[in-house]
Amino acid sequence: MTDGPLAIDRDLIAHRLPGRAPDAGLVHLTMMRLGRLVERDLQQLLRPDGIERSEHSVMTTLWFAGPPHQLSPTRLSEIVVQTTSGMTKTLRRLEQHGLVERVANPADARSQLIALTDKGHDVVERHLHELVARWEDRLDTYTRREREQLITTLGRLLEVVDARPDGGH
Repeated sequence: MTDGPLAIDRDLIAHRLPGRAPDAGLVHLTMMRLGRLVERDLQQLLRPDGIERSEHSVMTTLWFAGPPHQLSPTRLSEIVVQTTSGMTKTLRRLEQHGLVERVANPADARSQLIALTDKGHDVVERHLHELVARWEDRLDTYTRREREQLITTLGRLLEVVDARPDGGH
């Protein structure tokens, strides 16, 4: 992360945060910046359809769940990492756009599932094709082996962060 507008490297982190692991600082700062860039890119893609990132996350989760593309609101909250009240608002917006609908839960008549509509399926599939195409272009300088290493490393990092959302404290 030394070529950006604010050059931060291991030595600077070691100097500014004595006693802390500079590599951990670099991972954190790099992931923060990468996350913001990914969010910006995603928002640009979604803007013409009037869809927010949280809505895209819900639709993507339902799409990857496979037919019949249904999950409970609670399960969606867990996977998308959104509070239940935030999920309620997200689902309301998606329903208003005709992208999801509530359906009876055949396993529990007291609850409902959220289902991706045909329109929602088409929209999220189009977005995912575009996103994957963009990442194919971005990763074209990586060898197959480098891509596999990146996937493995990111997967391990996600497991660690997801397993300890409070930072281990």
